[in-house]
Amino acid sequence: MKVMLIKPGIGDTLAGYRIDDGRMEPLQLGIIAALTPPDVDVVLYDDRVEQVPFDARADLVAITVDSITARRAYAISDQFRARGVPVVLGGIHVTLVPEEASRHADAIVLGEAEPVWGELMADATAGRLRHTYAGPFGEPQKGVIPRRDLFQGKGCHEIQSACTADEHVKGIDG
Repeated sequence: MKVMLIKPGIGDTLAGYRIDDGRMEPLQLGIIAALTPPDVDVVLYDDRVEQVPFDARADLVAITVDSITARRAYAISDQFRARGVPVVLGGIHVTLVPEEASRHADAIVLGEAEPVWGELMADATAGRLRHTYAGPFGEPQKGVIPRRDLFQGKGCHEIQSACTADEHVKGIDG
C-alpha cells in the first residue's frame, strides 16, 4: 500500500511568487508517518514548496487542513478523488466544519488523528474506509518521534529540540 501525505499551501500567487503559510516542518504529518505501519510506503508532498504529483500512484491520500489552506486542500482532494483515489482529510478546520470537509473527502478525522490512525490504516488496507474517525483531544503523540526524514529537501525551517530522541521517548518528566 502507498500513502501520500500532503501539506497544502494557500494556493495563491502574487507577482510570480507563491504565497505560503510559512515553511515550518509539517510535524503533524511526520507523526502520522511514524504511526503508519512499516510495510506501508509513505511519501510526503509539501505543496508550499513543491508540486503535488496528481498522476502519481497512491492507494490513499491524507491531507491536513488548516482554515487558511482549506480551499487549496479541497482542490487537491477533489483532483485525487476524480481519479478514484480515496482521500482522508483531517486537521483543525475539518474538526470545526466537518460537513463542509465531508463534501471533499472519502473519510474525515475529527479531533486528534494519532489515536485513530492505526484503525484508519487497517480499514483502508481492508478496503472498508469509514466516513468518520473521531480521536480524543489530549497528549496525542506521547512517545512518538516524527519521521523528519520525509522533510529533507523540502525547504522547511528545521525545528531544533532541546531534548534528545531518548528523552522524547521516555517523556521529559519521566
